[in-house]
Amino acid sequence: MKRIGMGLIGPGFISAHHIDAVRRLGNVGVIAIADYSQKSADKRAKDLNVDRAYGRFEDLINDPDIDVVHKTTPNFLHAPVNHMVLQAGKHIICHKPLALSAAEPYELRDVAAA
Repeated sequence: MKRIGMGLIGPGFISAHHIDAVRRLGNVGVIAIADYSQKSADKRAKDLNVDRAYGRFEDLINDPDIDVVHKTTPNFLHAPVNHMVLQAGKHIICHKPLALSAAEPYELRDVAAA
């Protein structure tokens, strides 16, 4: 079975729980995290025992070793980041809410379908 590569965007408080749960799966590797700055990402990566750190979430999304993105960002970033992940052809696990308006989930559905 192929090992799944996971990246996490928004490594705040809840991220440690997501990473712990993923590591328990056995067939998923935590590849990288992304935060609002490289300095913050480097610190959180060290704290969470993650090898790669990105100061821009776009770089994490574009990492070819990442198959699925766990997103635990502030709510206002959910829909735009979800959109970018789906456009990149990757899977997403989104900490609630998925989007902030009634229209945004339909847009995300259409991007995923395309």
